[in-house]
Amino acid sequence: MTPSLSRRAFLTLAGGAAAALSGCGSSSIVSALKPDRFFALGDDFSDLGETGVRYTVNDGSVNIWTQQLVSIYQKTITTASAGGLSYAQGGAWISGATNSVESQLNRMLANHALGPNDVVLIGAGMNEIIDAVTQTGISDATTTRVRAAGDALASLVRRLVAAGAKYVLVAGVYNLGITPWAVARGQASAITDLSIHFNNRFLVSAVDLGANVLYVDTALYFNLVHALPAGHGLVNVTDAACTTPDATTCTASTIAANIDYTRALFADATHLTPVAHRLFGVEAYNKLTGRW
Repeated sequence: MTPSLSRRAFLTLAGGAAAALSGCGSSSIVSALKPDRFFALGDDFSDLGETGVRYTVNDGSVNIWTQQLVSIYQKTITTASAGGLSYAQGGAWISGATNSVESQLNRMLANHALGPNDVVLIGAGMNEIIDAVTQTGISDATTTRVRAAGDALASLVRRLVAAGAKYVLVAGVYNLGITPWAVARGQASAITDLSIHFNNRFLVSAVDLGANVLYVDTALYFNLVHALPAGHGLVNVTDAACTTPDATTCTASTIAANIDYTRALFADATHLTPVAHRLFGVEAYNKLTGRW
């Protein structure tokens, strides 16, 4: 936590930042924004298969949230490796590494000038949280690193706006505390707190970018799905559906016998199913059209 802020003051400030970046409006209002192009930057959550696999059940469906959102606009988005505009790649950290979100942003800006009706979708942070917990457990060092990652994401979004991005949708990290990974570690509450720390640090650091940035509270959305699965068409929100080591090698043929993955939340210990992605894609679309 920032030394000059108490926990209560910090959370109050973060709440105000969330309000500033989430905007207002209703998707029942006809959206004035008619996007020309969609770009995507991020990690596992947004990867359309940059290296040939996706971090969900690879069943050939619309199974990543960015793809779902764009499809509602009757547009398409494909990987940068295939000549498209989605640079997101699984395993990416926010900065530093070869395939980081920072390097994705560098490549995007080197190859494209942003137009007045382009929309950039960006989100990351899960890999920093998972790695920090794995390396240093639940500790002050882990919390410090996670907060720094939230600041780093805000810095990248600031670069986007400075480069001419008029419409930036930021998907906060979803609550990793509800995942099978966190529950199996017996650290669900502490990992929930880390997810909150990451999102709040982003919000506080990016609070002045509200004119061009829309923050979609991914954690809140999936917390609601987890708490009220039937209301979202799901029946299993606790178990990993895939029998493979992780979702990248999972297909519709490698699903646990007792699980209907089309009505489950988690593909593996940390990644979401296609239906969860589609649900969030619709949520993000509604937020986007409600704001702009």
